Amino acid sequence: MSGRHGVSAAPPVVEDCQYEIRPSYSIHSQEERTAPPLEQHTACNTHSCMPVCPDGQVFSTCASSCPYTCEDLWPEAQCVPGPCQPGCTCAPGRVLLEGSCVPHAACPCSSLSLYGTQNQTLGEHREKIPPGTVLQSLCNTCICEGGVFNCTEDSCDVDYRAVLRARRYGGAECEGPARRSRPCRAPDCACPVGERWRRSVPGQAPACERSCAQMYLAAPLNCTGQGAEEGCVCQEGLYRNAEGRCVIAALCECEEAGVRREAGSEWVEGCQACRCVNGLKECQSGCPSLQCEEGEVKVEETGSCCPVCKKEFPGEPVPECRRYTEVRNITKGDCRLDNVEVSYCRGRCLSRTDVILEEPYLQAVCDCCSYRLDPENPVRFLSLSCDSGQTEPVVLPIIHSCECTSCQGGDLSRR
Repeated sequence: MSGRHGVSAAPPVVEDCQYEIRPSYSIHSQEERTAPPLEQHTACNTHSCMPVCPDGQVFSTCASSCPYTCEDLWPEAQCVPGPCQPGCTCAPGRVLLEGSCVPHAACPCSSLSLYGTQNQTLGEHREKIPPGTVLQSLCNTCICEGGVFNCTEDSCDVDYRAVLRARRYGGAECEGPARRSRPCRAPDCACPVGERWRRSVPGQAPACERSCAQMYLAAPLNCTGQGAEEGCVCQEGLYRNAEGRCVIAALCECEEAGVRREAGSEWVEGCQACRCVNGLKECQSGCPSLQCEEGEVKVEETGSCCPVCKKEFPGEPVPECRRYTEVRNITKGDCRLDNVEVSYCRGRCLSRTDVILEEPYLQAVCDCCSYRLDPENPVRFLSLSCDSGQTEPVVLPIIHSCECTSCQGGDLSRR
């Protein structure tokens, strides 16, 4: 509360100017003397009746009205008008600042009218902030205009609280620090179904969430920690899918090479039937179980994904060169490995003998059923178990395909 500011005392005012008007006389008789003048005048003060005010001020019959100075505009000040007294004051829309009348826009602001500014406590000395100054108060931006701070109205973070108390005991210094702080915690925010509020709390286990794509990673991602932001995360046992919803593992989609497949969907890749299970692609051969009878072997025919059973030694020669596979027990000395799938070539290829007119007069053409190794994995490395307890490494060629090629050895007529 500010007291009544000094009002410029009015200088002595001269008595109101006076003059007297006499009533006019009527002439009733010619014998009477001549009438006196109709008007009589008395000299009065010819100077202005108004007081002389300082430069920039004007005379007012109620010079004690509010606001009188720039300090009267401050929010923490309370201007108490006194009884009306004539005197000098500033013109309407202007107030005193250091003895001069200025417009409200030129008034400074009080440092104590804006609590919550950085590095300010309640015990600081009041300072005048020049007009136009921009300050940060709490989480808003304030500018000094017309003796008061105009601030934005942005919402502050939930973990911030400021308290301003009025001074007591005549403004004497309080015991203890001028600023006190303690941890505060707002209620958890509401989250969608299947999610919970995550916050970073020192000393507590971090709350993590994983997406469907991160389900099988060794280290959890998206965990809270030092400096982590608060927010909603999936509840324990749920994973965030590509649509942003928290779902169980069985509802997670599968994604491979940029192709996304819905949970539970099935499709065919080559000779395999695949499906999406718990966010993983599971593929297996779509061929039925095949058990060949004695004397038959599994044969993979061209254009077919599934092998068929064929006689190992048919009555008629095999008309083509084909690739066969069978399960064998491989031995080398006292070392052995059972149930090894071995591929080999078998079949009949073109062979003929032509007559020519030059020596040797006969020309033999012979093609044999030969092989081609797998270009990516030409061999397999196997380990045979020996009676001594040791292992014996062996190399097993992997035949990729079979075809008829020219037999090695050249012309059979020279054999």
